Amino acid sequence: MARELSRGGRRAPDAPSTLRLNNRSVQQVGTPDLARRVRRELSVRLGGYLADQLGWTPFFLLTTLACLPGLALLLWIMRLEGAKAR
Repeated sequence: MARELSRGGRRAPDAPSTLRLNNRSVQQVGTPDLARRVRRELSVRLGGYLADQLGWTPFFLLTTLACLPGLALLLWIMRLEGAKAR
C-alpha cells in the first residue's frame, strides 16, 4: 500500500497546505525575500568594488552625483503634490 495507515484504519493526513511548496502564499513570501537578498548582495559587492577601484573620495562623489536625479524627482513630486493641495 502506497500510504501508511494511521491508528484506527484511517489514512494519514497530507501535509497542511501551508507546507506545500506550490502554495501561492509561500511563493509570494519567498520572492520578495529573494529579490531583497540579490539586491543587497549586488549593491554591497558593486559598492565595495567601486570603492576599491576609485578610492573613497571619488566613490562618495560618484554616489552623491548618482542620487541627484532621484532627489530632483522627489522635489518635483513634492511641488506637484503641494500645488494639488492648494
